[in-house]
Amino acid sequence: MLVHGNSYADGYWTDITRTYCLGEANALQRKLYTAVFEARRAALHAIHPGVSAAKVDRAARAVLTAHGFGQYFKHGTGHGVGFTASDHNARPRLHPRSDDTLECGMIFTVAPAIYLEGYGGVRHSDVVALTEHGVEVLTPFQSDLEQLCISSDLVLPEEVVTYG
Repeated sequence: MLVHGNSYADGYWTDITRTYCLGEANALQRKLYTAVFEARRAALHAIHPGVSAAKVDRAARAVLTAHGFGQYFKHGTGHGVGFTASDHNARPRLHPRSDDTLECGMIFTVAPAIYLEGYGGVRHSDVVALTEHGVEVLTPFQSDLEQLCISSDLVLPEEVVTYG
């Protein structure tokens, strides 16, 4: 179950995504989560002032490729956030073709993902800030599989209502 949230406070937006697993994760789900979390760590490790945004994207993409999921990562690793609800073109763009350079004070997402046609997938999007001391994850909650597995005893409504 993918939950994508764009909350707003004091004039600034977030762009956070978590993918929850109902019950215990099966073998494929574990592989997906493992690959996405390793890609997240690689991207976070690559972020520092002066690095190219494309290099950060390559770090995440290389991990997903090594796990056999590279072709299933269909978008860039992240984008600027703060002034709109969700703008995939906001700078800096962590994308293979980005010419952006990361600088202190930038706020952006790190969102590695895998999408398997006909099955589903996993996306984990955090908001981060780049400081002179390195990257700070501003959304450090629910960042491992144990925290994202929801008890199968949970009773879900028969009809889900979404709001546009």
